[in-house]
Amino acid sequence: MKILVVADSYGADSGKGTWIDQLRQLTGATIDCRGIGGCSNWIIYENFLKYYDLSYDYIFILLSNEKRISYVEGYPSYGHYGVTDVEKSMLPPEYKEAFLGHLKWFYHMPLQNFISKSIANELNHYPIEKHQTIIWVNCLLQPHIFDTITSGLKVKGNLYTYSMREAIDYIGDHKELTKAMETAQIKDPRTNHFSDENQYELAKFYANIIEKDKNNTLADADLDLENIQWVLDPKNMVSLHKFNLEESIMKK
Repeated sequence: MKILVVADSYGADSGKGTWIDQLRQLTGATIDCRGIGGCSNWIIYENFLKYYDLSYDYIFILLSNEKRISYVEGYPSYGHYGVTDVEKSMLPPEYKEAFLGHLKWFYHMPLQNFISKSIANELNHYPIEKHQTIIWVNCLLQPHIFDTITSGLKVKGNLYTYSMREAIDYIGDHKELTKAMETAQIKDPRTNHFSDENQYELAKFYANIIEKDKNNTLADADLDLENIQWVLDPKNMVSLHKFNLEESIMKK
């Protein structure tokens, strides 16, 4: 069995212990990972067109935030700066200046919505073969766009909800976590935004979908992220979160 993953940071790392690596071990599948942290849905779409072929049995498409800047020459991971305070970012000066100009003169939220909705529609109707199945996962996309998808297997819920719930449970304050990560440009140290325990739970969830789909026993509950046995306040979660949060608050 072969699997293709196209994604943003929620599927950008296939190293040891990630949900992609553990899904590989659980299913025995060959998995090609084409995720880029911070990238837009346009980049995810481009990577699908570039890497899709008839050899894949399952294609995971993890859709990202429609607010992201669609294209950044040479640096697709910079797309997420469309929704941050660029002035306080660690971007190189030439990019910072360009971003500020873009956000002031060219960035248009209705256009960004249209782009992501069009991409979802294109992928929804892409003529894949009968032996292939797309597994759709919403990472950051608004529900009104994600809900337009009607093909393949669509996972219910938003990954961001659960990765943030894990972080909030560990740190204890949603408002301070959000402020620290946005204003101080704190990098989330969790691979794919989940702890090791929850990477494994996510891999089991996807493996179950594939197994039951192959056996024609898949139920709606099998596609609901809420039914994962999420581990809250995991003991080995990287403590860098709390350290950075406290350091950020102290500086204010």
